[in-house]
Amino acid sequence: MNTTQVIEDAKKYIHELFAGNTDGHGADHTMRVYRNAMIIAESEAGANPEIVALAALLHDADDHKLFHTENNANARAFLAAQGTDPETADRICEAINAVSFSKNGGKQPETPEGRIVQDADRLDAIGAIGIARTFAFGGKHGRDFPSSIDHFHEKLLRLKDLMNTEKARELAKARHAFMEAFLREWEREIHERSGNMELHQYHDITKRGTVERLFYFTPDEDGMAIGKYANVYLPYGYSAEKAYPVLYVIHGGGGNPDAWLDCSKIKNALDVSFAEGRGMPFIAVFPTFYNHTPIRTGRVDEEAERGHVLRFQREIRNDLIPAVDAAYATRAEREARGIGGFSMGGVTTWFAFLENLDLFSVFLPLSGDCWQFGGLGGGKETAKTAQYLHDRVMEQGYGKDDFRIFAGTGYEDIACPNLTPQIEAMKGYPDVFEYSEDPGEGNLHYTLMKDAPHMYEKVYQHIYHDLPYLF
Repeated sequence: MNTTQVIEDAKKYIHELFAGNTDGHGADHTMRVYRNAMIIAESEAGANPEIVALAALLHDADDHKLFHTENNANARAFLAAQGTDPETADRICEAINAVSFSKNGGKQPETPEGRIVQDADRLDAIGAIGIARTFAFGGKHGRDFPSSIDHFHEKLLRLKDLMNTEKARELAKARHAFMEAFLREWEREIHERSGNMELHQYHDITKRGTVERLFYFTPDEDGMAIGKYANVYLPYGYSAEKAYPVLYVIHGGGGNPDAWLDCSKIKNALDVSFAEGRGMPFIAVFPTFYNHTPIRTGRVDEEAERGHVLRFQREIRNDLIPAVDAAYATRAEREARGIGGFSMGGVTTWFAFLENLDLFSVFLPLSGDCWQFGGLGGGKETAKTAQYLHDRVMEQGYGKDDFRIFAGTGYEDIACPNLTPQIEAMKGYPDVFEYSEDPGEGNLHYTLMKDAPHMYEKVYQHIYHDLPYLF
């Protein structure tokens, strides 16, 4: 077998096989995968370059999305016609069969040739080319824009971290960054209206609320009672003769009950709002979901953080709310109780929605998605998360008239790529989540803020913006 000639014949074959293809799987795609594969192969010892070349060129010859063949029938027929021996054909087909994202479920190919061709194909699925191919495939197969955008979060944004070879990981970085920039701009243009948020401007005011500490006890992981505190904001003119709604405001990862008050102008925003009559005065409670001061070094332990906020759901029900209701003049009913938070506080808010819907009717998850199915689950398990949120409402015996969600983040916020697709998927369940751009209508609202990275000083503006509609 003259390998050089077989490779050249394979190039001609794929141009004939994919003539007229317009869904992103044409001969141009195959040739880019071939070039990517040869670049990667130069850096990978132990790989047979001829096997790599032919596997790359024939990797889509029997793609289940395009052909109804079995056992690599098209690829094997071509190789047999070229006089390729059965053992070599098997090695080529083994590399081809390792490429598919959906069929292999993240499993790493066993051969170096398979790893190289898989990386080469994945590189062509991301970056500018990947964006173009996604919409070409979607248009060809009747998929609307939102569904194509979901594909980025369900698959494409995961590929950078699934590359097998060092060279592919290096090449993937810039392409991944380009997709992230595209998705930010997409959300900016789709939600351009959200740039008109009513923003708080700090100014001194004489009618100031007060902040005090509430101490209470709760069991730790071993069942031993420990003392904790929450900061409690009381609006100007607070009177024990009245009954006030309560908003529980949760800090982000690594924070404490002081974080919101130390890192943002939230107190002044509340003072100004109530003095100007922008909303019904309420009590704001700033607790912590940690039992002990956290020590965070290096990469965040997502499972540990998830465990803290899950355990906190019991504390909210059994210890925190009873302590607040006993110490202050509250309206002790779910219709007058809300919960919100930043980052991991947003994650906490989603868990409160799932586990404590009988305690709260208002939810403000800010720059944090739902982690029911693991860290960053709103982006990684988008469809599954949205359906679970829907089903939990039904299971808890509530309907769309029984709660309101005011979610928000920033275009530049690291939470945007995970929270945005989750909200978009939730819109697909209008029987429970009635989305509206008017915060006074419907029960699902989402605000994206311009020039707003992941920080308290930006996120508190969402509370100010939504405050008139909370209670």
